[in-house]
Amino acid sequence: MRFHNLWVDRLIRGHRNWSKTRIFAEAQRQVLLHYQWAVMTDFLPAVVGQETLAAVFPMRGAHRETRLTFYNPCTMNMPVEFSVAAYRFGHSIVRPIYRINTAVVDRLPVFSQTNDPTKDLGGFRPSPPNFAIDWAFFFHMKGRRVIGKPQASYKIDNSLVFPLGLLPLPETGTGPASLARRNLLRSMQLGLPSGQDVARAMGVRPLRDDEILIGKAIDDPEESEAITDVSPGFAGKAPLWTYILAEATANAFRVRDGHIAGAQIAPMRLGRVGGRIVAEIFVGLMLVDRNSIFHNPSFRPDSAFTDEGRFGFRELIRAVIAD
Repeated sequence: MRFHNLWVDRLIRGHRNWSKTRIFAEAQRQVLLHYQWAVMTDFLPAVVGQETLAAVFPMRGAHRETRLTFYNPCTMNMPVEFSVAAYRFGHSIVRPIYRINTAVVDRLPVFSQTNDPTKDLGGFRPSPPNFAIDWAFFFHMKGRRVIGKPQASYKIDNSLVFPLGLLPLPETGTGPASLARRNLLRSMQLGLPSGQDVARAMGVRPLRDDEILIGKAIDDPEESEAITDVSPGFAGKAPLWTYILAEATANAFRVRDGHIAGAQIAPMRLGRVGGRIVAEIFVGLMLVDRNSIFHNPSFRPDSAFTDEGRFGFRELIRAVIAD
């Protein structure tokens, strides 16, 4: 909203003869295009990798074409393989605690077993006035220094932090308190295919059972175990969500006999199944939106907001907090 209001103010100053309706519509258009640019050039490359994204949507010059192989966006449906499995990778990158600004000295857990709104970041109620986020604690901001480094997300792997195993009830619904269990139950209820079946349908070699690790890939890799060590019933049929998280580990490390062997060899991003699903849904939905950057190939972010030609989420945030 602040970015939208920033654009409204700029347009009023630059186009005094425009009607309010026209100013609002153009501000809306600019926000949409800038946000989509940040998604396509900043967020998606970090999550799925530039190679996967370029295979689906090569952003080269004025001529752009999509190469959707598995997703038909004409119905504008959101496939359950995306909503219930692939895009839930985000649950694995949540940190257990965060520091949000200099006014709140302590780092706060995402959830806690208390009803005190000053003790966690759980939401579902008004936040205390001193809980405003200082984005320098999350992004490198020029001219802003904080103690320590910005708090990066956790790596994509088959582990969730402790607070996500104790979701507050009934605020988060009637399901189990474990978010991982909720995801797996939802997958079963909707009849999602296994990760191996989806891989084969996409023409991708499925991971072996001993390559599908459960546990942390970075901090405690020795505690990871193969999915069939968790239960032999998962042999050859890993839940799709679990499989997609395991792909990220298998792409970043050499995995043998249910263990990580050696140092990291590649960034921890979604793999050939998860990355392709996420990329195709984002690109497909933009394809059917006649106002998207796909249909505005000459669009480039306003130079007032770019940093050496770059416009991502850091630049978007910097634009609104500097205004």
